Amino acid sequence: MTRKIFFKIAKKHFKNLVHFKRILISAYTVVTVSLVSLIVLSTILFLIPLNKYRYNVLLMDSGDLNSAVVGFSMLGQYKDSKHLVLECYLELGLSALKNKDLDTALSCYRLICEPFSVQSEYMSFALYEYAVEMTGTRDYPIALSLFENELRGYSDSDYLAQNIRFGLGMTELSRDNYEKAYAVFITIDQSILPEVTTVIEQCKEIFYSLQIDEFDSLNRFDGILSPRIIMPEGFFSPLLDNYRDTEKYRIYSNLQGAWLTRNREENISLIYDELGDFLESKDHGFSMQRLYRRRYVSSSGRYFSIDKDGSAQTNLPRYRLGGYLGLYSKIENGVYYIGSDEARWTKQFSFSFSDYDKTLVIYCYSAGYSYTLSLDDSPIYE
Repeated sequence: MTRKIFFKIAKKHFKNLVHFKRILISAYTVVTVSLVSLIVLSTILFLIPLNKYRYNVLLMDSGDLNSAVVGFSMLGQYKDSKHLVLECYLELGLSALKNKDLDTALSCYRLICEPFSVQSEYMSFALYEYAVEMTGTRDYPIALSLFENELRGYSDSDYLAQNIRFGLGMTELSRDNYEKAYAVFITIDQSILPEVTTVIEQCKEIFYSLQIDEFDSLNRFDGILSPRIIMPEGFFSPLLDNYRDTEKYRIYSNLQGAWLTRNREENISLIYDELGDFLESKDHGFSMQRLYRRRYVSSSGRYFSIDKDGSAQTNLPRYRLGGYLGLYSKIENGVYYIGSDEARWTKQFSFSFSDYDKTLVIYCYSAGYSYTLSLDDSPIYE
């Protein structure tokens, strides 16, 4: 009985011992695996990145910046890898500027252009010095592009950009390229460079005067305004939009075809409605246009007309048409003159019109008297 109990107790303890051994082995296995995992994890998280980091630092120090950029970028946020990526781009950008490779320099600048970053400030300063250098060597397009784009708002870049534009405009102006100069001047910020306003006005004034001179050259012959007007193209330039009488010249260019057509008496009112006192102006001398190829008569048989060559035909008292060989004629500010080729002009007639030219009051200086004439119902046409 005692022996049976002993074996029973021993068997129970043996089972417990086997179970404990199994537990011990399992625990050992778990600890071993954990240690191995820890070693592997430590290698992955610390040793391998550290070795790669150190390798990339060596690449950077040796000047292989492009490879270093790739390596540091793959390390992500490890240590100061992100900062070193920016440092590599900065060095690449500065090197490119030194070699006049602006495209590469700008590519690097855009990669490091982060607000308030030290690298961005260094690169901006380097680009600024480069742009100033380009200004000194007259590479204005490059300098202007930098000042107005990458360097906008940096230091005095905005002021320098406007000065470059001003210089480019003045260069065109010195070459008498008024329209090109104007196209440059209007792009200048007048709040930064207020003196450009005065230059624009001067540019307009000179160009306008040139158009007036060309108008006279094309349309006046021996002081007489041609019945068929040729309008200088410059009057249609944006440079003269709304400047002085430009719009009236433009209107006149569109309407002047009515002067010598058979229905011009029907269209004459349209012209005067559009132009108002413009046709009366001394500055333009369009009075001749209203007399060409038209005859004005009175009930007493007096008449007055001017042929297309500017010669007067009239039977007004005390006015002799003969005896003026070698003389020229002109009409200006409503007065008809004759004179020599030395431009010694003498007044012959003065005119005033009413009711859209249906009535002409003409003063004859030789007679010392005014005559009122009406437009002939059958005027002379070409």
